[in-house]
Amino acid sequence: MLFKTTLGVGVIAILAAVVLPFISYFVDRKHLRKFPAPQFAGLTSCWRIYHNLGYRHFMAIHKAHQILGTHVRIAPNHISISDPQALVDIYGHGANFMKDAWYGGGAGEYRHMADSRVKLEHQKKRKMLAHLFAQKTIANLEPVMAETTAVLVAQVDKHIASGKEINMRRYLNYFTIDLFSELLYGRTLGCLERGNDIVDSETPKGKLTKVPFIKSLHDATIINTILGMEAPLLPITKKLFSKHPYKKAGADYDNIIYHNTKLRFREDDAEGSDIFSKMLKCSKGEDLNLPAGEILSECSVMMNAGTDTTTAALTNSIYLIYKHPQVLAKLRKELDKATGTADVPSYEELAKLPYLRA
Repeated sequence: MLFKTTLGVGVIAILAAVVLPFISYFVDRKHLRKFPAPQFAGLTSCWRIYHNLGYRHFMAIHKAHQILGTHVRIAPNHISISDPQALVDIYGHGANFMKDAWYGGGAGEYRHMADSRVKLEHQKKRKMLAHLFAQKTIANLEPVMAETTAVLVAQVDKHIASGKEINMRRYLNYFTIDLFSELLYGRTLGCLERGNDIVDSETPKGKLTKVPFIKSLHDATIINTILGMEAPLLPITKKLFSKHPYKKAGADYDNIIYHNTKLRFREDDAEGSDIFSKMLKCSKGEDLNLPAGEILSECSVMMNAGTDTTTAALTNSIYLIYKHPQVLAKLRKELDKATGTADVPSYEELAKLPYLRA
């Protein structure tokens, strides 16, 4: 009897998964069928998931826009817009758009700046943490940037002197990990010096292990991105994939953040110049008394977004500069004339260079 019931529920679930998208597509309550869609993307998120698993999601959407225009339906409830005006209409102040449920894919008990979907909650966080990113705060952190950049330059010079090839994308990632750990926690994780991203992690129960920072972050991002593409199923899929290796990688990343945040809490330098110390107080210097879970959540997103997207921007910039020798030659000429023999010129010097800023 139990077998028959289970089988019946399974059949109903499969039929629902197959039939409901067709019903939703043709009923079209949100009037989205007027937008063109590549292949079967209008019926199911499987189109996006398939391309995401192949690490070509960005390219598939780019090609879809080239063929179908500025507004493309890439999922049953998702319209991708490729139009400069959309930046103002969607992301501008006063725009009344709510973040998609996709942000629940990697969300924990405490939401952070990036995955807060409720507008009032996000506004409160922005106001509370705005002083972390004020011009004065950023300017005061310039020595950290200069020191970490000098370590990167030294590593590049070392490879040149020994005749070894260097994986610049990898070393730029080491650079951003060291830089943001220094900016956030007041100390580097030492990836550049070691030439690897194996760092300490710690479970809430106190178990210490060594894990790869980059793989832990990337694997967690991959699984959370895919699960978030079918947001209504998150209560089920999060449990279903809880033992997946990529979810284990997510736990490793969380434990990296836990370990470093715990170490920073133990330090007495409450008035330090790092971002962590400023996170504990408002712009007036009063204690914010944030829950430990919220502090962990904000540290997590800073180390995530700060390292990964910055690595991508730096890697692409260097790649494109070296693909265009005439640009490289002109840029070198401007930099050499303005900065002389300095390994790491100051922001004040660089801010005056028209070709670099173009």
